[in-house]
Amino acid sequence: DGRTLVTVPTTSSFHLDGMRWSNSTNLDMAIPPGYFIGPSAAADRHPLYGAVPTFASVIMDEAALGGVVYSAKPGDEVRFRDDLRMWRASVLVLASHQRNAEALRATVSQFLGQPRGVDDVWIWEVEP
Repeated sequence: DGRTLVTVPTTSSFHLDGMRWSNSTNLDMAIPPGYFIGPSAAADRHPLYGAVPTFASVIMDEAALGGVVYSAKPGDEVRFRDDLRMWRASVLVLASHQRNAEALRATVSQFLGQPRGVDDVWIWEVEP
């Protein structure tokens, strides 16, 4: 149906689970598009390596790298869910072995509620 599996944190050159999982299914599992090396819209004109950052990807990256739970502010849930719609997200998946998994789980749970634990992953289902 064209919907995607979104890894937590999102797939990037630092977080490769999404690319590995998609590859292991012969690309039958879709992940959000947009990963590339190209020009940036930034005024400093440095190249962009990866997908264009979004609100959701940035706060998940910060939780993954720093281990600090994002503190949601009014309007953040709308921004988070807008990113999920743009990605056509069906499900978000967090591997329990992911560095700073607890900070990531708490960060995403602020927007999607508590995840369901299955084997060694946490899963948030996203309504279309």
